[in-house]
Amino acid sequence: MPSGTEFARQVREILGDTQSISAQELARRSAQVEELVYRHFRSGNVPDFMRPENYVPITVERTINRVKYEATIRVCPDYLAIGSNDDYVLMPLSAGVAQRIADRFQLALPTQMLVDTLDDEARRTGGYLPFVAAPQLAERVTNPHTGKPVIEGELGHRWNFRVYGQYEGRWMLSGEFIEEQNRRATEARGRAGNPRGIRSGHKKDVIYDNLNFFVAHEGGQPVVIYHRPFQGLSNWHNVSYLDYSHGIRFVNGDVSLRITEENGRIHTEPRTFASLLNDKDLYRLVSHCRVDTTHLYRGESIPLQTAPPPRARQQAH
Repeated sequence: MPSGTEFARQVREILGDTQSISAQELARRSAQVEELVYRHFRSGNVPDFMRPENYVPITVERTINRVKYEATIRVCPDYLAIGSNDDYVLMPLSAGVAQRIADRFQLALPTQMLVDTLDDEARRTGGYLPFVAAPQLAERVTNPHTGKPVIEGELGHRWNFRVYGQYEGRWMLSGEFIEEQNRRATEARGRAGNPRGIRSGHKKDVIYDNLNFFVAHEGGQPVVIYHRPFQGLSNWHNVSYLDYSHGIRFVNGDVSLRITEENGRIHTEPRTFASLLNDKDLYRLVSHCRVDTTHLYRGESIPLQTAPPPRARQQAH
């Protein structure tokens, strides 16, 4: 099976110059890359940390209606990656393909609350890595218009959309950006001593949230993205969108629930992550809001509201 370096080269060749092709051709090439990621994941070409038996347990405790609940949730230590233990590449995916993988392997995506918990754990154990924004990445990749390295500082303090395109989305979808972001993440892991526990901060998470039921700013079904310090909570883009910054962190679909009744009786109960998230009381173990994930990110049409809740308006893209 190809290493991460070889896989990244294949991705770069498939995507080509994302600036000069039509939107339809870009969508076709992106879909080809996503299908390649799916096939390699399915065939097991992933580092060991991606395998569910190596997921890290996170225990969350809440007292709800005078009953104490302890939920043990197992999460992937890092974001979706293709390759070997020593040579892998972190790969962005659209929410739809991520959910396709989750459904096949009895996994789930996280919530805002769970991402915050993982960020706090990573900060505590030394695994919190810096997020590198697009302008900083651009200064270490080739300018797609000149074919030459970008001169440091050429982009100024912000993107020049007159030169690089509206929202610079085309460049952010390039194989070069994926590779450069991985180089930065690898360097950061090395400086942190290659932490073996939870690693976070270096990607934006694709999550489940009740924002999934509000129209995306771009229109249509949204993908909900979260990064606490850099972007907050956002349903700006529609569900088909992805770029280099998006990370897919899988959660084991099975949750162990330890229950201490008011009378002191203790018992355990197996639950699924999805059932907890949609429970009228127990969602508080894993989320700030109750979410029915039955139809999310599965290509189904969901009735959408137009005005986002106040907490999302304050944290818009």
